[in-house]
Amino acid sequence: MIVIILFAVWFNQRPSLNFSLSRISAELPYRAEWEVESSSFDMDSIFSQEFHYLASGSQSYAFESADGKYVIKFFKMKHLLWNFWDHFRPGVVERRTRNLDSIFGAYKLCYDHLREETGLVFLHLNSTQNLHRTITISDRLHRRHEVDLDRYAFLVQEKAELVFTRMDRLRKKGDIQGVLKARDAICDLVQKRIAKGFADRDKAVSHNFGFIGDRPVQFDIGRLYKGVKQGEYERIRHRLESWMQENGVTTETTSSAAQ
Repeated sequence: MIVIILFAVWFNQRPSLNFSLSRISAELPYRAEWEVESSSFDMDSIFSQEFHYLASGSQSYAFESADGKYVIKFFKMKHLLWNFWDHFRPGVVERRTRNLDSIFGAYKLCYDHLREETGLVFLHLNSTQNLHRTITISDRLHRRHEVDLDRYAFLVQEKAELVFTRMDRLRKKGDIQGVLKARDAICDLVQKRIAKGFADRDKAVSHNFGFIGDRPVQFDIGRLYKGVKQGEYERIRHRLESWMQENGVTTETTSSAAQ
């Protein structure tokens, strides 16, 4: 009996396994600052597909389209929003409110200013009544869910290849120049984003950056903000070059490949 209880507690702590529509549901008031301009987003071709579980992060659940070209992310509202008991803990409600505003604000900034750099093609933060789209998603346990998109906060991005996956694939092919090109492309992307006046609170690189074809993108964008963060470019470049050193891509291997 104790084993069963412990397993039930463990299972309930695993949101990626224990996905449900209630975890992405929220009764939020309409916010004008969360409205987005209309785009040429092709809802028919994309939302007619099924989506399958891809990953679970701190802010959202991600599902990949059947054709492998798109990812839809639903926000973990049960994690982001306050609950009844939070009112008895000083500062928790205010802290959760600031966190939600920061995350939604980051995606809105990217939709308005950095769509190409983030692969962001559609953003839906306010509840609506005009999408008239229901999609089918399957979670990690292969359970299928019908999702009325008007009711949920979500975003759609083009599917990207992780930066270190790209670099490792090129390294294994012996394409050292390709590895260097990938490093430089990500560095250029970061420089351009910084030049536009946007910084990132998130220090991660491996699961934040990637490529859509040959186009570099930053796809984990929930911590971006309008401002400056000292040393951000240098830190990201150092992380990329550290990966190269750890995987035997050095000046010597570059010189040998060029000969």
